[in-house]
Amino acid sequence: MKAKLLKIVNPLLALAFIAQFASGYLLSYGGAVSTYAWKVHENGAIVLIVLLLAHVILNWTWIKNTFFVRKHVVAK
Repeated sequence: MKAKLLKIVNPLLALAFIAQFASGYLLSYGGAVSTYAWKVHENGAIVLIVLLLAHVILNWTWIKNTFFVRKHVVAK
């Protein structure tokens, strides 16, 4: 089930990241596009955060096992 959800969440996360980058780039130039770019950037931030949280939740077991594993020290 997690694998199926990740196959949906990961590409959407990548698209949301690209949209944030592109809208931020457009905002740096201003002009008539900036109003639309601001709306995309503002709403895209919410989508990006939600997808990022979903990604972390779905990968939490891997994160926990990779970064928070206790190393057992064997006494000599």
